[in-house]
Amino acid sequence: MMPLTMRALTNCMGAAILCSALALEGCKSAFPPAPPRATSFPQQTNTETSVITIPIDVRIRNLRQVLARSGSSTVLDSGWRAVQAASNDGYADVRTIIATYLNNKVVGSQYVPTQFRITARRGDVGANAQGDVVRIGFNERFELQLRSRAGSYTCGPKANAALRASAAVAARVRPDGTFQTNVSDFTGRLAAFCNIASSFLNNGGIDLTPALREPYLRALNKASEAVARVIRRAFDVVMRAAFATIARQLAQPVQVSENAWLTPNLQNATVRKLSLATSGNDLLATFNLAVAAKPQVSLGSAPPPPSQVSVPSFATLDIPDEFRLPINVRVPYNLMVQRARASLVGTELPVKVIGTVRVDNVDIYANNAGTATAPQPKVVIQVDFSGGASGKLYLWGTPAVDPATNVISIPDLNYTIDTSRLLINVFAPLLTSNFVISRVRKAATFDASQRIDEATAPFMKPYDRTLTAPDGTTVALHAKPMSTGLNGISVDADALIVHAVVNGTLSANVDTSVDALSLARSASP
Repeated sequence: MMPLTMRALTNCMGAAILCSALALEGCKSAFPPAPPRATSFPQQTNTETSVITIPIDVRIRNLRQVLARSGSSTVLDSGWRAVQAASNDGYADVRTIIATYLNNKVVGSQYVPTQFRITARRGDVGANAQGDVVRIGFNERFELQLRSRAGSYTCGPKANAALRASAAVAARVRPDGTFQTNVSDFTGRLAAFCNIASSFLNNGGIDLTPALREPYLRALNKASEAVARVIRRAFDVVMRAAFATIARQLAQPVQVSENAWLTPNLQNATVRKLSLATSGNDLLATFNLAVAAKPQVSLGSAPPPPSQVSVPSFATLDIPDEFRLPINVRVPYNLMVQRARASLVGTELPVKVIGTVRVDNVDIYANNAGTATAPQPKVVIQVDFSGGASGKLYLWGTPAVDPATNVISIPDLNYTIDTSRLLINVFAPLLTSNFVISRVRKAATFDASQRIDEATAPFMKPYDRTLTAPDGTTVALHAKPMSTGLNGISVDADALIVHAVVNGTLSANVDTSVDALSLARSASP
């Protein structure tokens, strides 16, 4: 019998202690029980709010007819009839204005009118708009025929120019959907120039504004108020009635590609701006409607339509005009297992005292590391080994994804509590160095670029589509993606969930036309 050397004795004692502590049969035994698989998971990150900008163009037809009817056919015509029928005694204001002017210009009284008559030629009542202001104008022509002891002479517009007056209506829409109008005061100068037959006066000017101001002001204000009612009514019709139809249409799942669907989930809306312009006899009103949505993406078959659609309420939205489309990309554990097995299975690791240990298998699953009410899922990597010792080791950690490379890793991967306690108390020489952990950590990395590209590709192309509602309203959708980003990663039962975000814009354009005459009748006080 050969004497035992100190080194041999140490090895035998270590092996004996190890086998005894683990109750090994031939130094073969199982390691700690497997951490249980996760049964519950915290709610995923709430879908980000995005904005759908809807430019709505409304052509308000027959506006000029409304202006003519409201502005001149009643108020102004009655004023003109009073002027035309007036005599020297019946319309003293005009006589006084003319007489005072002429007395200041001409010595004597032979040119002071003893009779006069105004004849008017009905001009146009028109509108022009810029920004959110509509200017209403009257374009009138008239002649003032005067008779005095020196003869008769005529006063009229200089160089046959029409006399003009105008008022303005400013129409503004608040973000909460309420409509405001403000009618300005009368502007313009009504001046008549006289050409006296005897030429003692050479085209002198007589300012008739004080005499004609009130009829014009009443007519202009009435026309301006009519325009305000028409715009307000058009806005209400489009915003309150048509928008309800538009919202129901937009709420339906939209097919983006052959197997990709988008459900907007509308929340609320706000009005960005209102712009007015005139085109012939019509008024063009354009405003931007910003609708907040929390979009959801479905890959595969078409999702069911929403059972109930609520028309978004109006509120001030302090969010950018950018559409952020969240897309959850699933990376199944079996893909990561394949990657880890290809890297680790068959690897032999020299371990002091034990000898060579060979990796036989690798598995990956989720575990609840928190409490039942507040789980904090982690990824567990199970390593099966044999050789100098046989058993299972469990490492766990929190997954992370690099937004620059799309690579998933577990940077804090380490032994589970049970495994660590075993290694510290009994099996310290086995796998305690970073040699093993670093290999497993490296094998557990996964490049998710292909999965992310496949999931986001259907949403990365410009998208145009026109939707038609049952009442004939059409909505033209236009999507313009710009970039894809990552917004973290979470753990699910059978996969890691990479939260990708497609950034870009999604707009909907609505063209509609309303009849100003009908709106004016429905909006009459």
